[in-house]
Amino acid sequence: MKADTKADVKLVTALLVLALLALSAILSPAWREAPIGDESLPGVTAAIFTDYLVAFEVLSVLLLAALVGAVVIAIREKEVL
Repeated sequence: MKADTKADVKLVTALLVLALLALSAILSPAWREAPIGDESLPGVTAAIFTDYLVAFEVLSVLLLAALVGAVVIAIREKEVL
């Protein structure tokens, strides 16, 4: 089997698995039910901004650093080309 054929088989397999996972998530009855209690939007937002505030802020700084790093890498690669 050629290297291109192996790569194509891996790509098709990965896409098929992702499609099946997406289909099972969409067809799940949990998506159709309204959340109740702490799972509702006010409950989640209250938890994020009270109990998990420090973790939320640390994650936001980490994501911002990743975004800046991605921009720096993209600019460096553009200058090389």
